[in-house]
Amino acid sequence: MKLIWITIIFLTTTAHAYIESKVSFPINSKTNLEGFIATPNEPGNYPILVLQMGSGKGTTDNEKRSYYPFAILARAVADIGFVILRFDKRGTGYNQTNGSYADGTFTDYVNDLKVAVKFMQSQPNTISDDVHLYGHSLGGPVATIAALELSDLKGIILSASPGRRYSEFNFEQMKYLYEFGQGLDGQDLQKALISVQNENNLISKPKEFCSKFSLQCEIKNEKYYLNGQSSEFWKELVALNPISPLLQLSCSIFSIHGTRDWVISSENDGGAIQKALSANPNYTSQVLPNLDHFLTEADSKKISAKLFMEGLPDKKAKLHPQYIAEIISKLQDWEFNE
Repeated sequence: MKLIWITIIFLTTTAHAYIESKVSFPINSKTNLEGFIATPNEPGNYPILVLQMGSGKGTTDNEKRSYYPFAILARAVADIGFVILRFDKRGTGYNQTNGSYADGTFTDYVNDLKVAVKFMQSQPNTISDDVHLYGHSLGGPVATIAALELSDLKGIILSASPGRRYSEFNFEQMKYLYEFGQGLDGQDLQKALISVQNENNLISKPKEFCSKFSLQCEIKNEKYYLNGQSSEFWKELVALNPISPLLQLSCSIFSIHGTRDWVISSENDGGAIQKALSANPNYTSQVLPNLDHFLTEADSKKISAKLFMEGLPDKKAKLHPQYIAEIISKLQDWEFNE
């Protein structure tokens, strides 16, 4: 299958430069995914970093906000001597017409990531046995499961990655959205949270879910779609215990969470990962003050949730100043100091 390669050059400063190329790689016989590779603008062979996005239709460039965290991350890491691939999931962002978001399963995302790694290993300027993964939010478990089948993996970065099952972290998410995003309280809040519990109890049972939540259900060609995604995706997600695959990894692991993250709790999710891996000598962690789920330096969880619920771009939002530095520091430790 023919690959598409279009090269565009960006200069970060007069002293530092990288080359950014738009690429296309096949994930199966019918579908290619598009993405961007950032490469140091100096001849040589470099270690690999592949970025895995989280849930939903969010894109690598996060165009709803006034900054582009994953593009900034990729370019910054290229500047220290890595080749980085970032790509949108099937049916989203740059891949809006490439594959189906609704039909994508959790296993599909894992397989797509493994294909992306093999694609990067085939590039002439990469070190094929020096691979690193980065997974943000639900991309953390995706990257972790993919890592189990990648023999050349050196390290994995879990950014705002869940450490609990879906029903637990989702209930907490929705409580924040209803209470602070919509301003519900009292009986209205309790009623909304009971509905969340009912949804979570039925989300892996499509027929029962559709009978109770018909507005959130669609049936096409005898396939069930719940909240815009296939019932197969939800069955896999509900069954997932994100800690189990982490315990099987032998590579270096770094988890980073933020105190202002209302989507994935630094205390409950980050804490669960820290507890599970506390005896692993290859594991390190960081909790950044004021970091929210969108990698912003947020004033509070409440404000972050309210802005998300209103769907407003936060034009004042800026990438947390310490976040990129922590990622770069960890990669440098793994690559150059170990």
